[in-house]
Amino acid sequence: MRTMYSLARKYFPDARLSIIENPSGIDKQGAADITVEDRKKLLESTISLPQEESKQGRIAKVFKDSYPAPLPNEAFFGIPRSIIEIAEPFTEADRQAVYASVITGLGLLAGINCGIEGAIGMPQLFTLVVGESGDARKGTSWKLARKKILEPVMEAMGMLPWEMADFFVDGFASGEGGVSQFDPPVGADEPKPEGIQKFFVSDEFATALINVNRQGSTLSPFLRQLYDNVDMNIPTRRGGAPPLTALNPHGAVLGFITDDELRSIFDARQAMNGLLNRFLLVPAKRSKSLPIEMRKVPLSGFDAAIEQLAELAKLAAYEHDVDFTPDGAELWNEIYTDRDEFQSQQGNAFYAAATKRYTDHLGKLALINALYDPDRLRMDIEPGDRYGSQLIKAKHIEAAKYWADRSVEAVAWIWRASFQLTEKEESIINYLANQPHYEAQRSAIRNDALGGKMLAGELTDLSHGLVKKGWISVVKDQIPGQKPPEIWTLLPNRVQEI
Repeated sequence: MRTMYSLARKYFPDARLSIIENPSGIDKQGAADITVEDRKKLLESTISLPQEESKQGRIAKVFKDSYPAPLPNEAFFGIPRSIIEIAEPFTEADRQAVYASVITGLGLLAGINCGIEGAIGMPQLFTLVVGESGDARKGTSWKLARKKILEPVMEAMGMLPWEMADFFVDGFASGEGGVSQFDPPVGADEPKPEGIQKFFVSDEFATALINVNRQGSTLSPFLRQLYDNVDMNIPTRRGGAPPLTALNPHGAVLGFITDDELRSIFDARQAMNGLLNRFLLVPAKRSKSLPIEMRKVPLSGFDAAIEQLAELAKLAAYEHDVDFTPDGAELWNEIYTDRDEFQSQQGNAFYAAATKRYTDHLGKLALINALYDPDRLRMDIEPGDRYGSQLIKAKHIEAAKYWADRSVEAVAWIWRASFQLTEKEESIINYLANQPHYEAQRSAIRNDALGGKMLAGELTDLSHGLVKKGWISVVKDQIPGQKPPEIWTLLPNRVQEI
């Protein structure tokens, strides 16, 4: 199984463990003070390449330009996988988008009790399906998930038509509108309802993100609090309207957007904030082209699966404080430790922030896999509250990890352009690539690589940019009795790419 480190090395070339690279320690001149011994260690780790061959024009870009590879069958778990396999030949929708839509709904239908105590919380997901283009059939995937799978499951659970209609919410324009969904009108002597469940679905999620960016918008705080399952209160409203309160709200969010829209609305800096990293990113594209007479998903074969999902959803409502099995706990701790180590490394600020809730997504997905594991149907589970059930096995985590990892890969795919090199940056890298030990002093870079036409502040900005993008280390060589020269060094991993 891929670890976080192997994934980072493949898709995040600037996620280095260098003892020297330290963007947070750059001083006003763009250099970090280190010892001569540290610098020697870096040079010793540099792989020597022939110097006589020019490397002009062969500078590798930071991010892979490729769309993330489709997930293997092992990522699709249990009964939802069986349904997807039946439907797939008859739809142009991406099976990843269909499956993600289904499990987002199933996680919410599992109820308000079955969280992972002290680790993740509830199985409600925030999922963002990111189409490679406007022709990714994102709407088709949602229509299939809702009409053919989720609504039949809800009906089999005994929900009435008005309850089913009230469960789904089409988009949201403001935080106030969102909170109002959890505060329906009640009589003067009636208590406020608690634990209301809402499935927010936006087929134009770009509009929601534009609203988030507007000054004074309440949508971002609403989404953050909804993800965290905390009470919400709006005491003052325009026009003297009564206050709004959401007690123990439980909501899932499913949004659809294209990569171009997402990148244009949220730049790399905004991708690091606490809103977007709450979303599991699911890249999607049109799976195939079908004649219109073939685009009819058969209902045969669904009935048994729908009944099973409904039964498992009802059983999930009795679970409280779900726990791991021994093999699940062992795997979880291994991944959790690996992730902590990745986040603590210098130079990983962007990736650590943009994927900060990696373990949240992993845990929620694993919990959903466990709750809807068909093996539970053979356990003769009696109705009634259950506490501390050891349900989450290693197999549930392994399947979930494919999705969490692909969400990380999506970050690289979407924001790769933000980390590509400018023309001046390429000139500097080309110059360093042809120097002994792949290093040069700041003055040499200014005069030789850039022709001397460079203000000190602009040169400092270039050094900061190249350090952030993971191409160079910038250090001061400590020489007793002399002003320490600033040395720019091409990082060893970049030497291998050129």
